[in-house]
Amino acid sequence: AIGRAIVRQPQVFLFDEPLSNLDAKLRNEMRSEIKRLHQRLGATIVYVTHDQVEAMTLADRIAVLQAGRVMQLDTPRNIYNRPAAEFVAGFTGAPPMNLVDGRLVGGSDGDRFDLGGASLALPAAQAAAARGTARLRLGVRPENLRLQRQHADDQPLDGTVVLLEPLGAETLVTLRCGGCELMARMAASFMLPPG
Repeated sequence: AIGRAIVRQPQVFLFDEPLSNLDAKLRNEMRSEIKRLHQRLGATIVYVTHDQVEAMTLADRIAVLQAGRVMQLDTPRNIYNRPAAEFVAGFTGAPPMNLVDGRLVGGSDGDRFDLGGASLALPAAQAAAARGTARLRLGVRPENLRLQRQHADDQPLDGTVVLLEPLGAETLVTLRCGGCELMARMAASFMLPPG
């Protein structure tokens, strides 16, 4: 079907979940082939998919839709690093962004984000923006959590290892921090046992 369309030299290609019925290996091969094709033809491709890997790897720009409304229209990099809505933040990434409810508490060392027993110091600008807000949510990507302080500006947070999920190239670590659980992406060699 793609070949027949190319022969006509259209200005726009419309793809509606073209890889959904393929097995994983063929899906990866075809995704790469469609990317090469797009680069070679230079034509506009409108590509509909529920697979975020397809969207992130193929797109120059992504429109994230929820219930028929555009939540964000942006580059893949901005969709991932600067989500404009909570839905976008929770939808992109595998595993997705940790989203945690909490409240602002003041202390002798400044304002903190309380996660129900564990807390994070907030920079002054974020604390000022959070004051007077009824509902606060912390969003942090699993790869941005470390289990040891590496930089002076890293914010410490007490937690307990609950679960390890070795995936070969990496290990996903579930941590209990106060009243919530956070997922961290660690090196494959990470072996700290639960508890």
